[in-house]
Amino acid sequence: MAINFPDSPNNGDTHTSGGKTFTYDSTVGGWSTPGTPAIPAAASAPSNPTVGDLWFDSNNGTLYFYYNDGSSSQWIGVSGPAGPTGADGADGATGATGPAGTSDITKSASDPAITTNGTLGDLWLNTTSGEMYTLTDATTNNNVWTNIGEGVGSILPPPLASGGTETTVSGYKYHTFTTSGTFTVTRAGDLEYLVVAGGGGGGAAIGSGSGPRGGGGAGGMIYGTTSVTTTAYTITVGAGGSGGAGGGENNGSQGINSSIVGGAITLTAIGGGYGASYVGGGTVGGDGGSGGGSAYTASQSSGTAGQGNAGGGHADGAGGGGGKTQEGESNAGTSAGGDGGDGAEWPVGSGDYYAGGGGGGNYPSGTANYGDGGLGGGGGGGGGGTRSPISGTTNTGGGGGGGGSSNLSGGAGGSGIVIIRYAT
Repeated sequence: MAINFPDSPNNGDTHTSGGKTFTYDSTVGGWSTPGTPAIPAAASAPSNPTVGDLWFDSNNGTLYFYYNDGSSSQWIGVSGPAGPTGADGADGATGATGPAGTSDITKSASDPAITTNGTLGDLWLNTTSGEMYTLTDATTNNNVWTNIGEGVGSILPPPLASGGTETTVSGYKYHTFTTSGTFTVTRAGDLEYLVVAGGGGGGAAIGSGSGPRGGGGAGGMIYGTTSVTTTAYTITVGAGGSGGAGGGENNGSQGINSSIVGGAITLTAIGGGYGASYVGGGTVGGDGGSGGGSAYTASQSSGTAGQGNAGGGHADGAGGGGGKTQEGESNAGTSAGGDGGDGAEWPVGSGDYYAGGGGGGNYPSGTANYGDGGLGGGGGGGGGGTRSPISGTTNTGGGGGGGGSSNLSGGAGGSGIVIIRYAT
């Protein structure tokens, strides 16, 4: 069991626990038993260190070992964040990066069960509280763990987990779900997440003389950082909405939500709004993660706050579906289809974009001024007798393109995706 030492001790004070007497040494700021060294916990390195000394940095939660590599001496991080500049004032060497969770540190939510003699100085990281302990008594069945750092949650190791397609890229482990599944955590920690819902389908055309159709809105896109516990999380990957059936005034359908649910976490991205048809199917696109494009009306559909933008609308044309970062374009000219709004990049700098809106279809036949899909999987609109609407890209949440003339069905929305990543 961990020992609750007295607060604000003076040099030479003693404290007895488990049949052992500990003495406080103010020069190193730690407790020790006869014959065992104390590990100082302080904001700066001890002066005049000796090779083999340990020091716990109370500023950044790193445990250091004073090491000589044959040519110089320096503090080497053995757990937690990167090491500081050498603090002995002699060589000024830089401490190396200490990998979180090295093999000689026991990581568990309760005291390690040691039934034989342990080794003095062994380390245990309490994965529940984020506190570090060292073994200060190592006799059989009487092992005593002493707390050497309060509130050092920053040194929690990365999670251990399984589920989805697992890859390691540039120091991060990725769990990618392109279909629904389970993400099982066996060691708690912090992670980043991306949740993208299915995109909305585009509206359909009824004939060569009918008006333009709105593009589908992008699926909602949410991302951030959260802490996970040792449990199973249900991953739902939403399908894209279907495009409206050609030959009738048929709206597209809304995309399906995607989510991560488990423990105290519920993270839900809302499916993209449908693209509107014309007159019989209604002229305003559907609300959703991002709104679907409207047809022959200036009215706009709505996106969901923090997930996407409104769809475009214009009295003489068709709006593009909204995207993660932009509204759908109203139109590109009279009786034309507007471009879909652009999506967003995740992770930043990766070149991977999600949640682009679908482009609106054009009118009349013989013209080719249909809208383009937004960056991030949005499908382009159709029409003019030259192009069928394009569906949103699979596993991007892109909206489907709107139909134009010639009885064209709207493009389907792209399915969603869930990605979980954490530093290795």
